[in-house]
Amino acid sequence: MLLLLTVLYYIAYLCAFGNKKVTFLKRVNILVLITRKMKKYFDKVVEWDKKLIKKCQDKFGWTDYQVVVISFAKGFVIGAILL
Repeated sequence: MLLLLTVLYYIAYLCAFGNKKVTFLKRVNILVLITRKMKKYFDKVVEWDKKLIKKCQDKFGWTDYQVVVISFAKGFVIGAILL
């Protein structure tokens, strides 16, 4: 996840500046704004995911431990497929 955020950050940096001559302070301000927006959207995704997990727990009667095991198994299968 950190790698994805780093790549998105770099792409946003290149789109914002390109080959232009921009002062250091302006670059920092723009990057702070980009970082705040990315964090805001990431937080929205996290809240959506929490609500979805809670809804599935209530619907199927899963415990927290069962959700963790299901997540581990899903990650293991996806990792095996990607290798």
